[in-house]
Amino acid sequence: MIIKFNLIAKTEEEVFEKVPEKFIFFKIYALLLCITILIIVIVGMRLSIKVNTLIKEKKAKQAQLQKYKLIAKNVELLKKQNEEIKKRISTILALKKKQDVPLKVISYLIEAIRNNKILFTHLKLTSSTIQIKGIALDLEDVANYLKNLEINKKLIKDVNLVNTVRKTHEKFAYIEFSTNVKY
Repeated sequence: MIIKFNLIAKTEEEVFEKVPEKFIFFKIYALLLCITILIIVIVGMRLSIKVNTLIKEKKAKQAQLQKYKLIAKNVELLKKQNEEIKKRISTILALKKKQDVPLKVISYLIEAIRNNKILFTHLKLTSSTIQIKGIALDLEDVANYLKNLEINKKLIKDVNLVNTVRKTHEKFAYIEFSTNVKY
């Protein structure tokens, strides 16, 4: 038997092992799984950020809604006050119109005296009538005064002479009269 020794060092040959196909499939699967998980995490983070901003917007809009509700209550209150003020104004205007009529009537009563020698001793004003008591020098002055009153049909509706009494005081004679005027 012959034994041979090779004293020259052998270079090692690189040996490539064949990677089984299953292992490549698992690498691709793991890579896809990591990418999917990464996408899910990124989308989840974006959604949570969006949810947080939406919650903040909701709170801001609710605060703004509360302000608008308060403003709406104030507007309703102001509308009620406006209606009350309108009612007050209309009442005041109606009273003023009603007040104007008696003032016009009194003014007309005084104006109707003209040249007649009449003096009022009593003047009582109600809602639709006036009672006049007065004195005059003669019956002609009383008659002229009543005729002057009857001229204005728009303001004076009816003039009634209630009574006349002739009286004397020391040297003077005068007439006391009483009349009702409807306006």
